[in-house]
Amino acid sequence: MQITFWGTEYFKNIFDKEVPFGTKLKYPIVRQISFTEQQEYEEQVGYADFALYAILGVFLLLALCGGHLLSTWMFLNSMQLLFHVPLIKTDLPAHAHFFMVEYLKKLRLSFVWTEEL
Repeated sequence: MQITFWGTEYFKNIFDKEVPFGTKLKYPIVRQISFTEQQEYEEQVGYADFALYAILGVFLLLALCGGHLLSTWMFLNSMQLLFHVPLIKTDLPAHAHFFMVEYLKKLRLSFVWTEEL
């Protein structure tokens, strides 16, 4: 990541001295989760996906067979809101953020096989 300071009146150090015009800061961004940890986590999420799909399938089957769908959509929308709120402005551990993003994909009903079409 590289940041260049073009406007200097807003950027000052602790001694109230302005940052020189055109100063460049470079900082490497490293992985928060190692590749092996990410693969292991995706396997664990894969097992939870199967259970989620089964529950979602039964739930949708019951919803389509009878009753109003308002409560179904209220449930799905409230689950999305509950997961979006922490993702807005908080510093989460990488695993929690990764889990919430993957879970939101499932709640939005965006599956891998539908994204490839």
